[in-house]
Amino acid sequence: MAGNGGSKRVWFVCIFVFVVLLVDTLAANGVRWQFDFGAFNFDIRWSAFSWRGDGALAQFDFFKFVFWLVIPVALCLPCMDWGYFGFARWKRADTYLLFGMVAIGIVSVLSILFIPQLREWYPSASNKPFDVKLSLLYQQMLWTASWLLGWEFMHRYFLLRAVAEKWPRWGWLLVPVSEALYHLQKAPIEMAGMFVAGIAFTVWAVTRKNLMLPLIVHGSVEVGLAAFLVLV
Repeated sequence: MAGNGGSKRVWFVCIFVFVVLLVDTLAANGVRWQFDFGAFNFDIRWSAFSWRGDGALAQFDFFKFVFWLVIPVALCLPCMDWGYFGFARWKRADTYLLFGMVAIGIVSVLSILFIPQLREWYPSASNKPFDVKLSLLYQQMLWTASWLLGWEFMHRYFLLRAVAEKWPRWGWLLVPVSEALYHLQKAPIEMAGMFVAGIAFTVWAVTRKNLMLPLIVHGSVEVGLAAFLVLV
């Protein structure tokens, strides 16, 4: 990535990620903008970008799936570095780091029990009938499947490669900053945790040129969270 073409590409990537996350946030919160110019007025209902399936796919977020994963992958295919998606670049210590980070992630899930702010955001379903628990677990896992891979790919491949090549010393910081800003809609303590985790994940990813550790750890936390909500 060099010259004017490289600059245009990195700015395109940054703007794409910013706009996609902004639209998703506005849609998720049901924001509506109304404009009144006398005889001419209209409104924008951002919930129009909340694309969910029907029936068994009611919790599948198609907007996230398309704009976080499908489009970024399509844009990256011509020059994809496939080494990001295997284990050939791992060092022996990375396996121990993986287990340690998964353990920290599980502890963070269990901390919901002791932090009222998080418990309000993640209410327990442990008192529900068994069939309801299974349904909720399925819905949570389906929703997670619709966005998790896209979140990691969009941030720690699509965005990270662009900004790290353009601004090698500090460009990687834009990734955890982006993640933290998106989590402003969550509890402050979760936003702070995402920022710290984002720094750790991104430093590892840019050092190893690999996506697998953040993806596995993040996935483990989400699976643990889904199980926690229906059991505890």
